[in-house]
Amino acid sequence: MDIPKRTRSRRRKQAYEIYLGEIQAEVARGPSDSLEQAEGQIQAEIARGPSNSLEQAERHRDSSVRCGYPDEYDTQWNPTTRHDHSNDGVFQVTSTSHIDANTFTQMDDVADWSSSEEESPDGRKVGNLSALLRDWACKHNITHCAFRELLMILRIHTQSDLPKDPRTLLKTMRTDDYEIKNVSGGLYDYIGLQKAIEGAVLRRSIQQITIDVNVDGIPLFKSARSSLWPILAQVKELKGFDPFVVAIFYGPGKPSSVAEYLKDFVEEMQDLMVNGMTIQEKTYQVAINAVICDSQARSFIKGIKGHSGYSSCERCIQEGEFEGRMIFPELHATLRTDESFCTMEDENHHLHQSPLVELGIGMVSQVVLDYQHLICLGVVRKILYYWVFPPGPLTVRLHARDIRKISDTLLSLRPHLSQEFSRKPRSLLESKLWKATEFRQFLLYTGPVCLKGILKKKVYRNFLLLSVCIRCLLHDNAYGLDYDYIECLLKIFVQEFSCIYGKESLVYNVHSVIHLVADAKRYGSLQNVSCFPFESMLGKLKGLVRSSRNPIAQILRRINEKENSERECEPGHDEALTPQFCQEYYSGPKSEGQRQFRRFRSDALSFSLNEGDNCVNIHNKICMIQNILQNSSGGSSGSVVYQIFRHSEKFFDRPFDSTLIGIKRVNRLSSNLHTASITDISHKLVVLPDANDVNDAYVVFPLIHQSI
Repeated sequence: MDIPKRTRSRRRKQAYEIYLGEIQAEVARGPSDSLEQAEGQIQAEIARGPSNSLEQAERHRDSSVRCGYPDEYDTQWNPTTRHDHSNDGVFQVTSTSHIDANTFTQMDDVADWSSSEEESPDGRKVGNLSALLRDWACKHNITHCAFRELLMILRIHTQSDLPKDPRTLLKTMRTDDYEIKNVSGGLYDYIGLQKAIEGAVLRRSIQQITIDVNVDGIPLFKSARSSLWPILAQVKELKGFDPFVVAIFYGPGKPSSVAEYLKDFVEEMQDLMVNGMTIQEKTYQVAINAVICDSQARSFIKGIKGHSGYSSCERCIQEGEFEGRMIFPELHATLRTDESFCTMEDENHHLHQSPLVELGIGMVSQVVLDYQHLICLGVVRKILYYWVFPPGPLTVRLHARDIRKISDTLLSLRPHLSQEFSRKPRSLLESKLWKATEFRQFLLYTGPVCLKGILKKKVYRNFLLLSVCIRCLLHDNAYGLDYDYIECLLKIFVQEFSCIYGKESLVYNVHSVIHLVADAKRYGSLQNVSCFPFESMLGKLKGLVRSSRNPIAQILRRINEKENSERECEPGHDEALTPQFCQEYYSGPKSEGQRQFRRFRSDALSFSLNEGDNCVNIHNKICMIQNILQNSSGGSSGSVVYQIFRHSEKFFDRPFDSTLIGIKRVNRLSSNLHTASITDISHKLVVLPDANDVNDAYVVFPLIHQSI
């Protein structure tokens, strides 16, 4: 903040007068023989006026004012002193050498940090300052350099016995604690499945262990071709836990030999599937639920042709056609089976025998087609590129005016999306930068609303056909619809896709859409066998690498530090499972003396009073929550005050009535207030304004994900 020139002059004059007053006081107190010398000094100062030293002192004073100290404090700032304002208004200066733990306790009004029991941000109880610091450093991936400086500060200003080196506090692994070896043209370390998951198994009461396995690669550095290929596993019964790292490979590309790469994993799984996993004298039965990978990783671990090969379809036996690219026009080809795969009946499909065959799993039925890569990053992205960017067919290319109109509508929907959507809609012109969650959001929610009335009817209906079929396959029981009926609809989608975008558009991803129904029949919702949690984990592993020197060792140490932190913290209540009322306030309607809150969250449901986050289904009625009340008895029980939309109708009638899957157009919000228990809420809804309706109508979609 700049100080006006007139103010600076006045303050300089005040400082000068104070300086002369101090000299005169010194003269009055001093001995008589120094009187003449002091008077001479006074006369010299009067003749010179305010000196450079006074101006320098004034600059110190101004800097103190800018730092928040009152104007009347003319004390010169010293970096080795601590300036404090006491209650009586006297400005005190205390040397840092006299600051101790008692001083900090008085300043912050807290008890002894090193002995009080606290809770970490995720709800786990920790016993002392060391555990808190360890938990904080692991959660935020704090570098050892930054952590070391913090420990030095705490050691100086507190009486704690914290170590100087963060590796001591974090109990970081030493080089002898892991064995990195050369395997398949790169560096490799096998952690082990039991070692990776036993800590999490002890924190939950489960009876068996069913495992989803993922293999994928991720580049670590932009300036190098090296990549990381971890083997990840997720326990189906341990909901809410991140996938676990079973093994890590680092090299210039993918492993040169899949047999060497999977050897340790296959041997351990064979033992666990026969003998079970024993943890603290309790034996768990272990089985593989699914192998979840993208198409390139699937062809690698299965030992089959890639997606550009003639016989590369993983679910049916047909030889592709080359039309500038490999296409698969046949919709009724003979299906592959687990038995035919193991016996390698189709020699053109196989490159070599997969090591996973030794585990006895279904190499066709249990190696699933991941909809994240197949639909979101495959078909939906391809459709958008056809509409927006060349060289898409001119018959479906959108005019710049229409692109701008759709983009404006997408941007206007941003405040209407609930907290489950981590990414808000962006312009179509940025679709080359979209992530998989954004393509999913466009397919299931925003696309059907903002495209209506702009696309040609046949193009819009084809897109809507894909949208409703994928929505059904993401529901636990397909909204009660028959899976064979959904498969027929997907085949119609592929046929129409060929007519609209050309026969050459029937590539591997578009063709494989018709085979997704088989996975939904076996596993229920496709969300249960999705790559989304594994892709998120890959990003976290990449963030653990801080330099290009021995990245596997860095990842192993960070994982070990996190395990040590979790082991030190007592397993307390699981915050995600405990319903919580948040952000209390006092001005809501119909409170009747009950405590009022703006937000409620639990493991199954979260909502608030914010726009876009307050629409739910109560007794099959579409409701807007106006207040959240906690019962007078306290605890996790409560109720909501809500309004109801008085009119609802179908949003579309092809391929079937939209109300069958919960999609409706609503308007006329009632002014009457109703009350219901929170347990009466069946699910959350996404409410988007209908841009084609002038009567303030909204389109309502059931939210089919807890986190988007």
